[in-house]
Amino acid sequence: MSARNALGPRGAGALFVLLGGAVHLQQWISVFRDQSIGPLFLVNAVLSVIVAVALVATDDDVVIWPVLAGLALSVGSLLALLASRTVGLPGFEATGYDVAEYEAIAVEALASVALAAALVLIRRAPSSSSTRTAPSEVPLGSA
Repeated sequence: MSARNALGPRGAGALFVLLGGAVHLQQWISVFRDQSIGPLFLVNAVLSVIVAVALVATDDDVVIWPVLAGLALSVGSLLALLASRTVGLPGFEATGYDVAEYEAIAVEALASVALAAALVLIRRAPSSSSTRTAPSEVPLGSA
């Protein structure tokens, strides 16, 4: 099994990361552009595009890095949103949830699940150096 077998979860993760970036871009344009936290929304949107492309365009040797980056971005975004609504963030505090917050929670959670599944599939895939069977692993009578 190679990382190519994780292309389905990686593709789904890329889609959800991209949707999360779209929500952040929309919020930057319509709400947070002139606030101190605004640039972070724009950075999230740009990083989402980069990570989404990397998730579907990388090869087996380095695919784990975009998966980990996507997980960090999605989980980090989700935690930041929840923190902003509970304990607050430095220089920013909000209350309640609007449609955009629910959209962000949904796509960030779905991205996290898809990318966690991709990570499990990639970690279970044997490395190219382990494709040979060691002499001690050859079944008796088959040599």
